Amino acid sequence: MSYPYPCSPRQRYFHLVVFLAALALVGCAAAPGSGTIQFAATDSIEAGGKDVTVSVDASGLSGERREVFLRQAGTRKIANKVLQKLWSGGGKSQLPDALNIRVTGFRLRSGSTGFWLGPMAGADRIDVAVEVIRGGTPTESFATNTSTAVAGVIRPGAVERFDRMVNTLADRIVAGI
Repeated sequence: MSYPYPCSPRQRYFHLVVFLAALALVGCAAAPGSGTIQFAATDSIEAGGKDVTVSVDASGLSGERREVFLRQAGTRKIANKVLQKLWSGGGKSQLPDALNIRVTGFRLRSGSTGFWLGPMAGADRIDVAVEVIRGGTPTESFATNTSTAVAGVIRPGAVERFDRMVNTLADRIVAGI
């Protein structure tokens, strides 16, 4: 590597460390991708078994919260995690035909806010309303949520905090049906 100005090996090492640290920070800040405001997934536990459709609608979110939710691919992650929890749990004969999940509230602190301010910046949260469909008709509905104030050095990344909340939310949804 050739520098336009003379520098010592120690200075070159320092520049390399700064460059790699900046690259790591940019890589950690990247969200997992774009999502959709509505997403539905259908799956069955075994070939020829009962299909369950999980649909997630986040159209009630607006502004920056909607953009952050989309960057986290929230609708897809929630639907897929709920299906995964349905199949890993017992009571397969009690599975619904469909679950309609509507995201009613959402907040996710940025990675830097979570790191520097931690719980003082408020909590991350996801609120949902769930409608359970059996035999083509709604049989029950309920609301649930999850939140976390953990951040800072413990969980600085927004993606990791979001995925952890989705996992907890899916547990609560499956427990509620």
